[in-house]
Amino acid sequence: GFFVKDEGGAHAGRSGEELTAGDRIQFAVKDDTDMGAMVLVGVDGKGVVTVYAAESVQGRVKGEEKTRLLPASVVLDGATGAERFFVVYGAEDVDTLRTEVEAAAERLASSGSDLSRTARLPLPDTHVQSSVHIVKIAPAPSGP
Repeated sequence: GFFVKDEGGAHAGRSGEELTAGDRIQFAVKDDTDMGAMVLVGVDGKGVVTVYAAESVQGRVKGEEKTRLLPASVVLDGATGAERFFVVYGAEDVDTLRTEVEAAAERLASSGSDLSRTARLPLPDTHVQSSVHIVKIAPAPSGP
């Protein structure tokens, strides 16, 4: 999931939500898997792939399976259209998983798939993944 920080404050984001350039989002993940690494990647409406987080989750103690906020927030750019964020857990080390996830996101971006309907990256079923999408719209014109 994610939280949205905008001029009006902050709220829990929802899949399909319309957001504009300049809105800030902060991702929330739930490490309720025995996998050793997590990667968060986004694919925007222009086909640009961005890795937002890649970290080891190995050694987490039972009970730490609640949702946690990733420390960095992201300021949305001006690329309009559907954008999807994928969180992927894998047994690989962080660097290997990041490479695999980034390559899968690049394949998805170049495929022309509808990001509003594509819930998974093309990865083996051994990876645990989930996703959420937003729709970036152009900001309302200012002035009279």
